[in-house]
Amino acid sequence: MKIGVIGWGSLIWNPMEVNFALTSWNNDGPNLPIEFARRSQDGRVTLVIYKPYIDEPEKWVKTYWNIMSVESIEEAIETLRRRERTIKRYIAHLLPDSKNTIGDKIKKEIKKWLQDKELDGVIWTDLPPNISLEKVIPYLQSLQGNTLKKAKEYVEKTPKQILTPLRKRMEKILGWKCISEV
Repeated sequence: MKIGVIGWGSLIWNPMEVNFALTSWNNDGPNLPIEFARRSQDGRVTLVIYKPYIDEPEKWVKTYWNIMSVESIEEAIETLRRRERTIKRYIAHLLPDSKNTIGDKIKKEIKKWLQDKELDGVIWTDLPPNISLEKVIPYLQSLQGNTLKKAKEYVEKTPKQILTPLRKRMEKILGWKCISEV
């Protein structure tokens, strides 16, 4: 089976135990409303699908994708779930014949892309935001030590293509520029 995985953050540069069939990430994933809107357990602010941008397609960004080295959609979901250290509910998936896209602009975009790529299925991490955008930069400015180092590294390693509105502000205010080319 050809199961795709959509990526926009650390999965790209730090896959951990996830194995891919392709040696490099493709930069023509679906356009999605991605933003730095989740504070992780280690203090970083990470990228998630940000539904408040749903009706602002100019804020959506082109994501990346790869093919997982798995035998089934279930194996792909479990592999990504373990990597993300989360519960199954936060690993989303679509199959070409999925009917659950009615009224969901994000799933419609992903389904169209999935069909264009002729994949057997696709998965992605679907963790919810948990920090308001107004609080992100002040929060990052308050960090020190190893937490600051990890937070800055995450932002700087995020591929240049993932240029969200908040990332533009981080570059201007914090000086955290992209150092990563995929």
